[in-house]
Amino acid sequence: MKFRNPKINDINQEPFFRIHSKKDVRTFNIRKFTYGVLSTDLNNPLCCASISNSTISIDYWKGCPWQCAYCHVQGSSQDWEEGKSCMGRTPTPRSQFSVEDIMDAVIKHPFFKKDETIISIGTASTEPFSQYAIDSTFDIMEYLVSQKLKNPIWIVTKSHFPQNYQDRLQSITRNGNKVLISICWANNPAEIEPMRNNRFKNIELIKNANAHTSWYLRPLAKTWSTDEKHLRETFEYASKYKDFIDMVVPGGLRWTEGIEYAMEEIKGIKLPPIPKNDNTKFLPEKTKNLILELHKDFFGEDKPLFFKSSCSLSYLLGIPCINLAELRNPEECDSSLCPAEQRAICAKYKLPSKTELQSRIDKLGLEEITIKKIYKNGDLITEPSLDTLTFAIKQKIYHELAKK
Repeated sequence: MKFRNPKINDINQEPFFRIHSKKDVRTFNIRKFTYGVLSTDLNNPLCCASISNSTISIDYWKGCPWQCAYCHVQGSSQDWEEGKSCMGRTPTPRSQFSVEDIMDAVIKHPFFKKDETIISIGTASTEPFSQYAIDSTFDIMEYLVSQKLKNPIWIVTKSHFPQNYQDRLQSITRNGNKVLISICWANNPAEIEPMRNNRFKNIELIKNANAHTSWYLRPLAKTWSTDEKHLRETFEYASKYKDFIDMVVPGGLRWTEGIEYAMEEIKGIKLPPIPKNDNTKFLPEKTKNLILELHKDFFGEDKPLFFKSSCSLSYLLGIPCINLAELRNPEECDSSLCPAEQRAICAKYKLPSKTELQSRIDKLGLEEITIKKIYKNGDLITEPSLDTLTFAIKQKIYHELAKK
């Protein structure tokens, strides 16, 4: 469908193309642009920003030296190395635009709200603390500060925190921006994650700078990291740093066609046995129960554990779950070790009326969409159907629904 607001029209486009396997008869459906991208125009700085599950991601770079086998970024040709059908190892700027150009465009976008929208860095592109990206990562955060914006910031990293950047991080938290740094480590084998490094190194510097941390125990997958002995060793190692870890956020491997392409076509590694439900993570109940048992043994029941990353962000901000996990993902919500005060916050949440939600999305430039029904479990009926819209628009509507 067409929207009157051209910025919304840019979001409601998802061009694909087919690529033939060189190994068998399969073909893969590849995106031309990052999942959830804010613009499919390479002459628009918003081609370097996207809606993720909980944030707007700023992606200045393409290419990554970490080369994780399952990287979803392989599923968009925007992030491939020039002349190749895969991501490069050396990061290069994704576009002609500067950090300032990209941030200015994001701040002016109707999906951005001052002091509220969570900004993530490198979620859809590269390792934000690599030697290539580290300065631009801090430039992005410092640009928010320069504009007197207190928006929360989320960084997921597979690196350790760089020692000489504590003062810069502290200047950002001093501005009032809440910063969550999620240390992503599931003790996966080298063929899956070639970079062998202590990702918890210097974690105390993050805490000393008044930022927050989570152990992002992801991605867990059968044959990689969920065997009981292996997972126990993983918890034992991470627990050495438990005094500096604010929360633990486990998660399974996500399936997308792009991830399957990355693993089996590019890396030549067989995909673990997971359901092929698009953009959905899979973590068996047996593994969840084992994680809870090990968490209590090594971290204690008082250390929060969330099976949804949106819950960890919401806990940090002291607001109802930004993705309505209590309604839309009740099993993950119930099984999480969520502090009583956060459960009370989510329990007080009430669904808006159709009129209120309509008013909220109209202000975003989505007035062509009509809210027909809001179900008690958070599902929506709209005209046109949400199934006809891109992920970025659907996700933004659900974010508006989740606001108190």
